[in-house]
Amino acid sequence: TGNYSQVDKLWSILPVLYAWIPVVVNGDGSDFDERTLLMAVLASIWGIRLTYNFCRRGGYQWPPWNGDEDYRWSYIQRGDFLPILAKPVAWAVFNLLFI
Repeated sequence: TGNYSQVDKLWSILPVLYAWIPVVVNGDGSDFDERTLLMAVLASIWGIRLTYNFCRRGGYQWPPWNGDEDYRWSYIQRGDFLPILAKPVAWAVFNLLFI
């Protein structure tokens, strides 16, 4: 479809869930570490902010495949931040190595 917004939607939610796994599921049976809890809280704050901003810009819609891509990708693909990325070969290399 050319609409990669599904990845953008998950990018703001899944890291928060992954950050809480070590806090909730402690494999060795000991109490959780305060630093792990702090990192989970910070990741949650980041995820809430990211999810809010993505939602505010139309990223979450129903049905889910109708949502918009992160607005920053169009700037990057046009070469506004790094002009070489406007070239198709450079964009393909960027996609291969970065994404």
